[in-house]
Amino acid sequence: MKDNQDTSFFKEVKKKLIDVDMTFSELRKRTSYSTDWGLRKALKNNIEAAVNEVQKILAKI
Repeated sequence: MKDNQDTSFFKEVKKKLIDVDMTFSELRKRTSYSTDWGLRKALKNNIEAAVNEVQKILAKI
């Protein structure tokens, strides 16, 4: 069984996007990812490059 902490950062991102009234697609356009699905999968799997990229973007908002 997968640990719930694996998706905790993804949940934080979703909450932050709601707070700043931004869609996931708008966030993805600011990253190097070409598809929403690819970015979601990377965040859910805690891929370090994706996490760092998204953290930098969210810090600026």
